[in-house]
Amino acid sequence: MLERHTDAEPSAAAGVVPEADLEIVCALARDPAAAQDPSATEAPTANAVLPAARARSRKRSSLEAIQLLTAVGQALSAEKDPGRLMELILDSAKELTRADGGTLYSRTADDRLEFEIMMTDSLGLHLGGSSGRPVTLPPLPLFDANGAANERMVAARAAISGETVNIPDAYDAEGFDFSGTRDFDQRTGYRSTSFLTVPMRNHEDEVER
Repeated sequence: MLERHTDAEPSAAAGVVPEADLEIVCALARDPAAAQDPSATEAPTANAVLPAARARSRKRSSLEAIQLLTAVGQALSAEKDPGRLMELILDSAKELTRADGGTLYSRTADDRLEFEIMMTDSLGLHLGGSSGRPVTLPPLPLFDANGAANERMVAARAAISGETVNIPDAYDAEGFDFSGTRDFDQRTGYRSTSFLTVPMRNHEDEVER
Protein backbone atom coordinates (compact mmCIF):
# COMPACT_ATOMS: atom_id res chain seq x y z
CA MET A 1 0.00 0.00 0.00
CA LEU A 2 1.54 3.31 -1.11
CA GLU A 3 0.57 6.69 0.29
CA ARG A 4 2.05 9.84 -1.17
CA HIS A 5 1.64 13.26 0.45
CA THR A 6 2.72 16.83 -0.24
CA ASP A 7 3.42 19.81 1.94
CA ALA A 8 1.92 23.28 1.70
CA GLU A 9 4.19 24.30 -1.16
CA PRO A 10 3.59 21.87 -4.02
CA SER A 11 5.51 21.98 -7.28
CA ALA A 12 4.62 24.04 -10.34
CA ALA A 13 2.09 21.36 -11.24
CA ALA A 14 -0.05 22.26 -8.22
CA GLY A 15 -3.57 20.95 -8.45
CA VAL A 16 -2.62 18.21 -10.88
CA VAL A 17 -1.88 14.96 -9.06
CA PRO A 18 0.00 12.54 -11.34
CA GLU A 19 -2.15 9.63 -10.22
CA ALA A 20 -1.37 7.49 -13.24
CA ASP A 21 2.36 7.61 -12.55
CA LEU A 22 1.93 6.20 -9.05
CA GLU A 23 -0.33 3.45 -10.34
CA ILE A 24 2.29 2.59 -12.98
CA VAL A 25 4.92 2.25 -10.23
CA CYS A 26 2.62 -0.22 -8.48
CA ALA A 27 2.18 -2.12 -11.73
CA LEU A 28 5.94 -2.24 -12.23
CA ALA A 29 6.35 -3.55 -8.71
CA ARG A 30 3.98 -6.38 -9.64
CA ASP A 31 5.69 -7.11 -12.98
CA PRO A 32 9.09 -5.37 -13.28
CA ALA A 33 9.86 -7.20 -16.52
CA ALA A 34 7.20 -5.10 -18.25
CA ALA A 35 9.59 -2.15 -18.37
CA GLN A 36 12.71 -4.03 -19.40
CA ASP A 37 14.56 -2.70 -22.42
CA PRO A 38 15.45 -5.72 -24.57
CA SER A 39 18.53 -3.91 -25.88
CA ALA A 40 19.92 -3.33 -22.40
CA THR A 41 22.81 -5.61 -21.47
CA GLU A 42 22.51 -5.09 -17.73
CA ALA A 43 19.68 -3.78 -15.56
CA PRO A 44 20.65 -0.79 -13.41
CA THR A 45 20.75 -1.24 -9.68
CA ALA A 46 18.53 0.66 -7.27
CA ASN A 47 21.54 2.62 -6.04
CA ALA A 48 22.23 3.76 -9.59
CA VAL A 49 18.67 4.76 -10.44
CA LEU A 50 17.65 6.76 -7.38
CA PRO A 51 20.39 9.44 -7.44
CA ALA A 52 19.72 10.03 -11.13
CA ALA A 53 15.99 10.24 -10.47
CA ARG A 54 16.44 12.80 -7.72
CA ALA A 55 18.62 14.94 -9.99
CA ARG A 56 15.85 15.33 -12.56
CA SER A 57 13.86 18.52 -12.72
CA ARG A 58 10.44 18.45 -11.11
CA LYS A 59 9.10 19.93 -14.35
CA ARG A 60 9.82 16.89 -16.49
CA SER A 61 8.35 16.17 -19.90
CA SER A 62 6.23 13.15 -20.68
CA LEU A 63 9.19 11.54 -22.45
CA GLU A 64 11.39 12.01 -19.40
CA ALA A 65 8.70 10.46 -17.19
CA ILE A 66 8.50 7.43 -19.49
CA GLN A 67 12.28 7.08 -19.45
CA LEU A 68 12.32 7.24 -15.68
CA LEU A 69 9.53 4.66 -15.42
CA THR A 70 11.55 2.34 -17.65
CA ALA A 71 14.65 2.80 -15.48
CA VAL A 72 12.59 2.16 -12.35
CA GLY A 73 11.14 -1.03 -13.83
CA GLN A 74 14.61 -2.29 -14.69
CA ALA A 75 15.87 -1.51 -11.20
CA LEU A 76 12.90 -3.28 -9.63
CA SER A 77 13.65 -6.41 -11.60
CA ALA A 78 17.30 -6.30 -10.54
CA GLU A 79 16.71 -5.71 -6.81
CA LYS A 80 16.61 -8.96 -4.83
CA ASP A 81 16.43 -7.67 -1.26
CA PRO A 82 12.73 -7.34 -0.21
CA GLY A 83 13.37 -4.45 2.18
CA ARG A 84 15.41 -2.50 -0.33
CA LEU A 85 12.79 -3.26 -2.99
CA MET A 86 10.03 -1.69 -0.87
CA GLU A 87 12.16 1.39 -0.33
CA LEU A 88 12.86 1.67 -4.05
CA ILE A 89 9.14 1.46 -4.81
CA LEU A 90 8.34 4.24 -2.33
CA ASP A 91 11.23 6.46 -3.39
CA SER A 92 10.34 6.03 -7.07
CA ALA A 93 6.68 6.83 -6.42
CA LYS A 94 7.66 9.99 -4.53
CA GLU A 95 9.91 11.11 -7.35
CA LEU A 96 7.38 10.44 -10.09
CA THR A 97 4.55 12.21 -8.27
CA ARG A 98 6.70 15.12 -7.05
CA ALA A 99 5.81 14.32 -3.45
CA ASP A 100 7.58 15.60 -0.34
CA GLY A 101 6.74 12.46 1.60
CA GLY A 102 5.32 9.00 1.41
CA THR A 103 4.42 5.94 3.46
CA LEU A 104 4.45 2.28 2.56
CA TYR A 105 2.25 -0.14 4.50
CA SER A 106 2.00 -3.93 4.45
CA ARG A 107 -1.23 -5.78 5.11
CA THR A 108 -0.99 -8.34 7.91
CA ALA A 109 -2.75 -11.68 8.19
CA ASP A 110 -5.09 -10.24 10.83
CA ASP A 111 -6.22 -7.42 8.50
CA ARG A 112 -4.19 -4.51 9.74
CA LEU A 113 -1.90 -2.11 7.88
CA GLU A 114 1.61 -2.16 9.30
CA PHE A 115 3.82 0.89 8.76
CA GLU A 116 6.91 -0.29 6.86
CA ILE A 117 8.57 2.91 5.66
CA MET A 118 7.89 6.60 6.26
CA MET A 119 9.66 9.49 4.51
CA THR A 120 9.26 13.26 4.56
CA ASP A 121 12.11 14.94 2.71
CA SER A 122 11.67 18.52 3.95
CA LEU A 123 11.79 17.30 7.56
CA GLY A 124 14.68 14.91 6.99
CA LEU A 125 12.39 12.12 8.19
CA HIS A 126 13.17 8.53 7.24
CA LEU A 127 11.87 5.67 9.36
CA GLY A 128 11.87 1.98 8.55
CA GLY A 129 13.60 0.47 5.54
CA SER A 130 17.33 1.14 5.35
CA SER A 131 17.17 3.92 7.96
CA GLY A 132 17.82 1.54 10.84
CA ARG A 133 15.10 3.34 12.82
CA PRO A 134 11.80 1.47 13.17
CA VAL A 135 8.38 3.02 12.69
CA THR A 136 6.76 2.89 16.12
CA LEU A 137 3.25 3.94 15.10
CA PRO A 138 0.54 1.34 15.79
CA PRO A 139 -0.96 -0.56 12.83
CA LEU A 140 -4.17 0.67 11.23
CA PRO A 141 -7.12 -1.73 11.63
CA LEU A 142 -9.02 -2.49 8.44
CA PHE A 143 -12.15 -3.51 10.35
CA ASP A 144 -13.61 -2.62 13.73
CA ALA A 145 -14.63 -5.04 16.49
CA ASN A 146 -17.99 -5.60 14.78
CA GLY A 147 -16.41 -6.39 11.43
CA ALA A 148 -17.38 -3.09 9.81
CA ALA A 149 -14.92 -1.66 7.30
CA ASN A 150 -12.69 1.16 8.55
CA GLU A 151 -13.43 3.62 5.78
CA ARG A 152 -12.51 6.75 7.73
CA MET A 153 -8.79 6.05 7.35
CA VAL A 154 -7.58 6.77 3.82
CA ALA A 155 -5.08 3.91 3.65
CA ALA A 156 -7.61 1.46 5.09
CA ARG A 157 -10.27 2.46 2.57
CA ALA A 158 -7.86 1.99 -0.33
CA ALA A 159 -6.81 -1.43 0.96
CA ILE A 160 -10.39 -2.60 1.47
CA SER A 161 -11.82 -1.24 -1.77
CA GLY A 162 -8.78 -1.92 -3.92
CA GLU A 163 -9.21 1.56 -5.41
CA THR A 164 -7.02 4.66 -5.47
CA VAL A 165 -8.02 7.41 -3.02
CA ASN A 166 -7.02 10.96 -3.98
CA ILE A 167 -7.39 13.72 -1.36
CA PRO A 168 -6.54 17.26 -2.62
CA ASP A 169 -6.33 18.72 0.91
CA ALA A 170 -6.46 16.72 4.13
CA TYR A 171 -7.78 19.73 6.06
CA ASP A 172 -10.80 20.04 3.77
CA ALA A 173 -11.54 16.34 3.34
CA GLU A 174 -14.94 15.12 4.56
CA GLY A 175 -15.61 11.61 5.78
CA PHE A 176 -12.00 10.83 6.70
CA ASP A 177 -10.15 10.84 10.01
CA PHE A 178 -6.99 12.91 9.66
CA SER A 179 -6.51 13.45 13.40
CA GLY A 180 -3.16 11.66 13.28
CA THR A 181 -2.04 13.88 10.42
CA ARG A 182 -3.07 17.03 12.28
CA ASP A 183 -1.22 15.85 15.37
CA PHE A 184 1.90 15.23 13.29
CA ASP A 185 1.63 18.73 11.79
CA GLN A 186 1.26 20.34 15.21
CA ARG A 187 4.30 18.54 16.59
CA THR A 188 6.57 19.21 13.62
CA GLY A 189 5.35 22.52 12.18
CA TYR A 190 4.56 20.74 8.95
CA ARG A 191 1.44 21.35 6.87
CA SER A 192 0.20 18.19 5.19
CA THR A 193 -1.79 18.88 2.05
CA SER A 194 -2.65 16.29 -0.58
CA PHE A 195 -2.74 12.51 -0.15
CA LEU A 196 -2.72 9.97 -2.96
CA THR A 197 -3.09 6.38 -1.76
CA VAL A 198 -2.78 3.41 -4.11
CA PRO A 199 -3.17 -0.28 -3.22
CA MET A 200 -0.43 -2.53 -4.53
CA ARG A 201 -1.55 -5.72 -6.25
CA ASN A 202 0.17 -9.05 -6.73
CA HIS A 203 0.52 -11.02 -9.95
CA GLU A 204 -3.03 -12.33 -9.49
CA ASP A 205 -4.36 -8.75 -9.36
CA GLU A 206 -5.21 -9.06 -5.65
CA VAL A 207 -4.39 -6.35 -3.12
CA GLU A 208 -0.99 -7.36 -1.75
CA ARG A 209 -0.70 -8.68 1.80
